[in-house]
Amino acid sequence: MSTTIEMDGMTLDKKTDSTQDNIVTVDLDNINDVLSRSTTTPVLLDFWADWCEPCKNMMPILEKLVNEYRGAFILAKVNADEHPMIAQQLGIRGLPTLRMVKNGQFVDEMVGAQTEQSLKQMLDKHVEIPEEQEEDTDDDPLVAQVARARKMGAYAQAITALEEAVAKNPKVYKYSALLAEVHMDKGDLAAAEAVIGTIPSSESEQARPAALLSFHQVVVDAPDYQDVMKSLESDGESADLLYTLGVHEVLTEAYEPALERFLSLMVKYPDHNENLGRRTLLLVFDILGANDTLAKKYRRKMFTLLH
Repeated sequence: MSTTIEMDGMTLDKKTDSTQDNIVTVDLDNINDVLSRSTTTPVLLDFWADWCEPCKNMMPILEKLVNEYRGAFILAKVNADEHPMIAQQLGIRGLPTLRMVKNGQFVDEMVGAQTEQSLKQMLDKHVEIPEEQEEDTDDDPLVAQVARARKMGAYAQAITALEEAVAKNPKVYKYSALLAEVHMDKGDLAAAEAVIGTIPSSESEQARPAALLSFHQVVVDAPDYQDVMKSLESDGESADLLYTLGVHEVLTEAYEPALERFLSLMVKYPDHNENLGRRTLLLVFDILGANDTLAKKYRRKMFTLLH
């Protein structure tokens, strides 16, 4: 179900207040602001009353879930006795009633007492729990030095330092992986490929530079980004255009737009080049790493669409 919210005499604007708690009490003065927050965070409207025992029994469960979902949704409590106009205009017929709001639209509803499990089932359809990003614990001074050199475009110095590190520590494959990436920064794809070839395929450090190299190799003979965009506008969408745009976006680290392109490629053109969309999504996941929040998000999307 998907119903646009319209309150008499009220308009839904885009104002949000990130300082508000994720559990709010709704009244006529703040209803618009609460609903406006659904443009960025799902809002669960909880219609209740003092005389309603199931409402009061369910409230601590809902508050517990706000904490469990780490603020990924807003619990907006509406006392239907104190604010009958809100309940009437939103068509509430019984208590308790829960309404899920996303992007200014009703997307789900539950009426009557609910168990914690049934509440979680509804939330999981519409709410994405933020992943706890693991901190980068690599305090290797050489890695930090190379990162600074790459930002400044000092590729020759970075290559020299990494080649010395690889010579001294040939089985510390993170140095070889970084060396391959710096060669790619410099545009020397042959040198990058040679370095990647020295990293055993069984080593996890091989995956990222190998995936990056495959994208760099694609754009060697591909039209530039602006030309592809012009073709998209003039000729319409095609599998090849989606793919080429996504490749360009990966190489400029615009990962989320690229993932959306490859997801569309997988869904709309599953037979194109042996499901190129799915295979390319996996390559981007290799670049981002297993613990990356964006990779986890799009792995779930890919799995859902495939199954």
